[in-house]
Amino acid sequence: MDVVVACAQYPPVISGYAKVASALANGFSDSGARVEIITEGRGCKTIGRVHYLSAEGCSLLKRKPDIVQVVGPSPLFSEQVVLYAKRLRLPIVYKIDMFPGLATYHPGVLSEAIDSAYRSTVYSRSLRSADVVVCSTRDFADTLAQVKAPVEVIPLGVDDPCLSQIGSIPPNSQVYGRGRVGEELVILFVGQLRPYKGVRILLEAARNLVISGFKFRLNIVGDGPDRQSLEDLASSLSLGSLVRFLGPLPGSDLHSQYLGADVLVLPSTAGESFGIVVLEAALHGLGVIGSDLPGLREVVVSVNGKVFPTGNVEALSEAIQREKPREFKKFNSAVAQRYSWRGVCAKYLSLYDRLLSGGSFRGCF
Repeated sequence: MDVVVACAQYPPVISGYAKVASALANGFSDSGARVEIITEGRGCKTIGRVHYLSAEGCSLLKRKPDIVQVVGPSPLFSEQVVLYAKRLRLPIVYKIDMFPGLATYHPGVLSEAIDSAYRSTVYSRSLRSADVVVCSTRDFADTLAQVKAPVEVIPLGVDDPCLSQIGSIPPNSQVYGRGRVGEELVILFVGQLRPYKGVRILLEAARNLVISGFKFRLNIVGDGPDRQSLEDLASSLSLGSLVRFLGPLPGSDLHSQYLGADVLVLPSTAGESFGIVVLEAALHGLGVIGSDLPGLREVVVSVNGKVFPTGNVEALSEAIQREKPREFKKFNSAVAQRYSWRGVCAKYLSLYDRLLSGGSFRGCF
């Protein structure tokens, strides 16, 4: 099978889109498919932070691959790929998750107006032009009322930095590390430091924990434009040494953070329709607490985590206080087996076979 994977971001870029596109491309290649990648620097040009399909990208599509797999949405780039592939009558599978929009990064009336116009025009048109739309959860798929194409549900996967560090999948619940009984709870956040990730809510909840006398430490992994303001907020809340901003970490160091933590908190307020870090944490045997957002809540529940009302500081602090330091860390092979990238890629390849043979679509998860 000949597949073109098109995504504006790809490693060494660090982002959720880049991770998904890379995992799919590598999985398809390992299965024997011929894979070409259209991404920034190869078939994709940029003007500022906006990506466009380039002449090189058009030439890769002109050679008529069996499938065009778009990973998005990346405004303008994803739509250009879909429309150009449609013009060439190529089969298009559009993998789509939450579109954060300008308002997620730059709140305001103008940003909201631009997002609304985008969603109702080029975004909706590209969704309708795809042969199959793939969502990561049923919960999020239900929010796409404008889609007329068949909608399949295939989850995202988890491998690195977890399985690459642990090695082969051990038996379910095998103890591989000892926790700290009777000491403070170690809370972990992993993600970009942007407004929609809700780290301010987590810091305010941490202040509530201090007031109540709850013993904890909070490690924040990641970077972004909000880092300095968040560090200033932590200082103003008198959190002191209880909170550490660790910056972005490579796989082995992130693995160590998972091993040393008790619970992962993902307090996002928008723009979150899955949450790969939830799987990574669950794989390491951590508890998980996540916001009540479409898609994210489905993944949190699937790993026996707790969901709290989005943006509710008091509810988050109460959920954290119900967590306990873990005497033993247990690997969760059920998560590894359900959400392995190998299995995810196999579902995509099966979908491609059905699409090319004119088969029906009922969703797979």
